[in-house]
Amino acid sequence: MNLKEIYNRDKSFLVFPESKYLDSLRSNLISNYDLDPKKLKLNESTKHYDSKILNNFDYINNIKDSFNPSINLKNNSIYSVHEKKDLFLEKFKEFQNIIDDDYIVNLNTILQNSGIILEIEKNLSSKIYINNILNKKNSVFSKNFINIGENCNIIFIEKFNNEILSNMNFINYFDIKKNSKVLHLVFQDNSEQANLQYTNFVNCGEGSEYKQILFNSSNSSIRNHNYANLLGTNSRADLQGIFLANGDQIIDNKTVVNHFAVSCSSDQKYKGILTDNAKASYLSKTFVDKNAQKTEAYQLSKGILLSDTSYFHSKPELKIYADDVKCSHGSTIGPFDQNILFYCRSRGMPKNIAISLLINSFFSDILDTTNDDEYKPLVHKSINNWLNKNSYK
Repeated sequence: MNLKEIYNRDKSFLVFPESKYLDSLRSNLISNYDLDPKKLKLNESTKHYDSKILNNFDYINNIKDSFNPSINLKNNSIYSVHEKKDLFLEKFKEFQNIIDDDYIVNLNTILQNSGIILEIEKNLSSKIYINNILNKKNSVFSKNFINIGENCNIIFIEKFNNEILSNMNFINYFDIKKNSKVLHLVFQDNSEQANLQYTNFVNCGEGSEYKQILFNSSNSSIRNHNYANLLGTNSRADLQGIFLANGDQIIDNKTVVNHFAVSCSSDQKYKGILTDNAKASYLSKTFVDKNAQKTEAYQLSKGILLSDTSYFHSKPELKIYADDVKCSHGSTIGPFDQNILFYCRSRGMPKNIAISLLINSFFSDILDTTNDDEYKPLVHKSINNWLNKNSYK
């Protein structure tokens, strides 16, 4: 069944099927949805993605009784998008043209069947938990709009921990107002049959800060694309990630930071461990507008290959149109330093213990940037579970 047939069959279950605007937009996107392998390889949104997921795509419609994200914010500022049509369409149109020609984002628009609008008033300090849990096989296409008022200090812990046959396509849109700080901790540990495509957009106002740490130890193929726009002076964005991959997994990572204002800073850092036949990519981009003087922007990628048949592609990019900037990028990929491994072994450490110690040390500079007493133990436990299940070749 092709995409048009799926859309016509399940149109009534999507978000606001009666909207002429959405119906026209979706029909136009469907007509341009070309899965020719040559085009998929040329398109940045799919060239490093597991194409089997697109080519074998099926839409499982159980949304009404199988997906209910758990969010612990106990006030009247959280709504299902189904409850707020006018507000949803306003936010949808605001972000619709933020990125062009992304197959995964467009598929979400065509088949969106879920989503929330979260309004956080100014001067709030809070920790918010979001658990994206399925209780039966399903396809979830969700757009979530999260608006943070001025002078807030918010920690989000967002979990994807599904074992059921499913496909989840998630897009978050953060709008962070003046002088607010957001720490966004993402934990992904899906089973082999639970695919996930995760996209995150952030707009940062004057003096605001957004920091994301994304941890992925899933057994399925995963796409993580994260974008930040620095729109106000003295704003900052940190996009950091850790991923582990084994078997025949394909992990597609991308971060982009756009500097549009004066005296802003950013840091993009991803580190990964791969074994067996796993493949991973990391594209990191920094754009500095001609008006964004006094920019500081850094990119770093590191990958460790535990097998001769694993593969990691890293591509940092800088586009700088201002002349008063500090920008750098770096990338290293390879096996463990055998001298360090020999040193540990010569002190009586078994090989698996030595590698486990080195891997935990490898990720420590990212994890040590947060002191959250729930997230860090969760990540360390998952790393150790992954190490116990995988052999080192």
